[in-house]
Amino acid sequence: FRYVSGVGEEGYPGERTLFVTYRLEGWRMILTYEVCADEDTVAGISNHMYFNLAGCDGGEVTDQEGFVRAERISEPGADGLPAGRESCVAGTPMDLRTFGRIGAHYEAPCEQRERMGGFDHDYLLDDRTGEPAAGLYDPGAGRRLLFYADGPCIHFYIPDFGGMRYPGKGGAVYDGKCGVCFEPMYVSDCLHNGIGASPYLLAGERRVNQTVFEFSW
Repeated sequence: FRYVSGVGEEGYPGERTLFVTYRLEGWRMILTYEVCADEDTVAGISNHMYFNLAGCDGGEVTDQEGFVRAERISEPGADGLPAGRESCVAGTPMDLRTFGRIGAHYEAPCEQRERMGGFDHDYLLDDRTGEPAAGLYDPGAGRRLLFYADGPCIHFYIPDFGGMRYPGKGGAVYDGKCGVCFEPMYVSDCLHNGIGASPYLLAGERRVNQTVFEFSW
């Protein structure tokens, strides 16, 4: 896929050209993003896929197991916006560094999670040296997803629609906690808080990032 973002689109300087390639290799789906611009600008290209390994009508993901390879998060403030500081997850319900039941992290009291109405947080990824950045496993179906990303951060998000319900595939109904999103990205508001790598893209620079979803069962 190719998209050209014109000068000033959404307030960004320069004309930016984006290529996104989807490739299947066995049970791996590989997304490659390439972006360049003719002026100095900002670019943080990502995707926002949701997964429920129990299937489209699998209900809540709280009995599935997940992990994110990160010992720090970018902490949200009382208003839910980035506070510009990091905090360590060790010893808290925000600690997702080993595979474990997602629901257990909801059942334990946690100010950080309650402040955002659930999981809606930037996890600052550890040095992975080829290891997956995150993963998801459904014990019932036996399906496993390993997620590889080369960016500095994953936004770990589980939707909570506040009682709203949406029609889904095959007559399924999607409501709160119906999926998990691992969104590779730059840290929210990093241009101002200086946390993590910078999304600045210089004129003529070509930036390439890759995300891999690896499935097994």
